[in-house]
Amino acid sequence: MFQVCPKQTPNNQPEDTFEIKYTGEWNYQIEAGSTKVFIDGYRGKIILETKYFIN
Repeated sequence: MFQVCPKQTPNNQPEDTFEIKYTGEWNYQIEAGSTKVFIDGYRGKIILETKYFIN
């Protein structure tokens, strides 16, 4: 069994706006047993993760 804990994505920096555009307004902490994973979002059964690079 696992638990999903939503947390609103901050919207203070360009990388936050980028993340919201591609993964939605919520971040999630997923817990199963003693394991915790933080993700940027999900769609169905797919975990979404964004990376914002300035070159």
